[in-house]
Amino acid sequence: MNKKLIAKLFLSGVLIIGFNNISQTLAVSNSPVLDERLPHTSYASNNSTNQPVVLTNTASSSTRYYCDSVSRSCVANKYGNYSSLSECQANCRTNNTQPSTTRYSCDFTNGRCFADNNGGYGSLSSCRSYCVAPSPYDPGHPSCSGTNCQLPSSNTNCQIPQGCPSPTTLPPARYACNTSTWQCYASSSGSYTSLSRCQNECQAPTFDFSLSNSGDIVVYKPNSGSINVSNVIYANLISGNSQLVNFSQTGLPNGVSADSLSSCSPNCSRNNNLIIYSSAAIGNFPVIVTGFSEGISRTTSYNLIIKPNYLNPISVSCWASPSSSQVNQYVNFYSNVSGGSGNYYYSWSGVASGNSSTYSRSFSSSGYYTAYLTVTDSQSNSASASCSVNIEGATSPTLNFWADRYSLNQGESTYLRWTSENTNYCTASNGWSGNKSTYGYEIVYPNVNTTYDLICYGNNEQVSRSLTIYVSSFSGNNLNLTKLGRNLSSGERIYSKTIRVTKGEVIEFFLTVASGNKDLQNVVVKDILPSSLSYMAGTTKVDGVLQADTITTSGLVLGNLARGTTKNITFQALSNDSGYYLNFTNTAEATATGENKATDSVSITFSLVAGASTVKTGAEETFMISFIVSLISSVFLWYYFKFNSKGKIVFAGLENKIRERKLNSLRRKMIKK
Repeated sequence: MNKKLIAKLFLSGVLIIGFNNISQTLAVSNSPVLDERLPHTSYASNNSTNQPVVLTNTASSSTRYYCDSVSRSCVANKYGNYSSLSECQANCRTNNTQPSTTRYSCDFTNGRCFADNNGGYGSLSSCRSYCVAPSPYDPGHPSCSGTNCQLPSSNTNCQIPQGCPSPTTLPPARYACNTSTWQCYASSSGSYTSLSRCQNECQAPTFDFSLSNSGDIVVYKPNSGSINVSNVIYANLISGNSQLVNFSQTGLPNGVSADSLSSCSPNCSRNNNLIIYSSAAIGNFPVIVTGFSEGISRTTSYNLIIKPNYLNPISVSCWASPSSSQVNQYVNFYSNVSGGSGNYYYSWSGVASGNSSTYSRSFSSSGYYTAYLTVTDSQSNSASASCSVNIEGATSPTLNFWADRYSLNQGESTYLRWTSENTNYCTASNGWSGNKSTYGYEIVYPNVNTTYDLICYGNNEQVSRSLTIYVSSFSGNNLNLTKLGRNLSSGERIYSKTIRVTKGEVIEFFLTVASGNKDLQNVVVKDILPSSLSYMAGTTKVDGVLQADTITTSGLVLGNLARGTTKNITFQALSNDSGYYLNFTNTAEATATGENKATDSVSITFSLVAGASTVKTGAEETFMISFIVSLISSVFLWYYFKFNSKGKIVFAGLENKIRERKLNSLRRKMIKK
């Protein structure tokens, strides 16, 4: 073999071996081996873009790496997220789960974006807007060696070596913290100029929370059974990701139980439901609620205040809105309830009905209408109230006439007051006289029982009202009692001695107890109602102050009464079925130590009800009913005989028989003669 052939074969082997070495260099493994002696450029395949990645190794401690999210391998890159190969490999291997949302990183060597689980960009478009390839001029490239220029550069005197392109000045890299994933990403507006500082400070905060509540629980101990009360516990997130919080509660006294508080993740709230039994202790009990989660605990406290029931009587009031209205316009009746225990149960009567806290209706005619409300709590304690509305007609005159007091002692006075609508003037008569304005007041000094009449005129109509002032005398006794009443359901404002009612209406009684020239001791007033009336609980008042419900049973105790003073008592009753009788007398009595018993009565008259078969009455009522029945019968017979054809025939027959009897009587007389 000649020398030329041997040389050719040797040269071919060298080329083949060199080509294989270059191919191995182009396919960089997960652990790239770089020549640390000289700066050089190497490449790796990016499996996302199928394009080679330029790897520049400066053979210094500043070499950085990034994780290829497709091949799950680390690639040397001076713009990488990791400062060491071991850190990159640890993170690439521990996160093999593909995220539900693709993220992207920038390969700053070629200005290309690639998919990366830990990428700093949430979308490909946002990545491309910041991912710009640097100038191909690189002082570390072997072909540009020998220059002192560095990128980025502001040195305008730097001489560019022959064959090197002009440098492009890049802005310094900046980073921002993603507070959802708590990872750093490149951002031109980021607050960090150093990736390491960003990574040190971009840490998820530790979970923490606080507890609070809606306030103390104040409850009145039930006399029997149990009642439910509650407040609200709030768990508020302070920092970190929300975790499940469990609750416990301590400090509840005997006779009180609580529903378990279910776990929740802040921010959240839970109703704290307590059951108070009749055996519960009375007092102020601090209660602590504790929340546990992730090795930490937080507390909140409130006071459970249990009071005795007798300290909190139920109180009821109501009002009409508007208090004065027109015919066919709606009026709302509202209620206000306080005290008591547990839930409230409403019952309206009079011109209102139903079981809600409010009632609404209209009226077809003018007048003064009153609604009555009874409220009962969970312990069967009840109280009642009444509220009225004045309904005015479109044109007809109206008149309200009342007195401040309807029962006086001799020598005392009272004011008469009146208001009217659609009137021009008024006149007074009976106990007073003269022309009066359409509204006003006037003081009177009656010495005996006196009736006052008032008539007002307007629009060619007139309206009249009358009231009586009753004057007490102390002839032979230092204790005096006056009893009056009125029908609240029919809108009466004036108290009188005669009260007209129908079934289901409410009567208000007004009693005045007076002392003469002597101090009275142990004064007791009792008013036993007839069977046609039922007492309404919670309505007894003395001078406007609520009293115990004893006036219709054992009697209302007033105690001592100084000389020359009076006590005014009011209470209400509901009219029941009157049975066979129409008239009832209701008598009240007052007693005091060493004094004769004082009594006074009112008359209660029930209106006739259509369809009643039998009605028992006194002598006067029997005569009146007989007269009315006879009159009606006579009118019926007259109409029948006068205008009905059959009646005319019957009447003619009767006339013929009467004539025949008269003729026969005359014949007999003539024969005798």
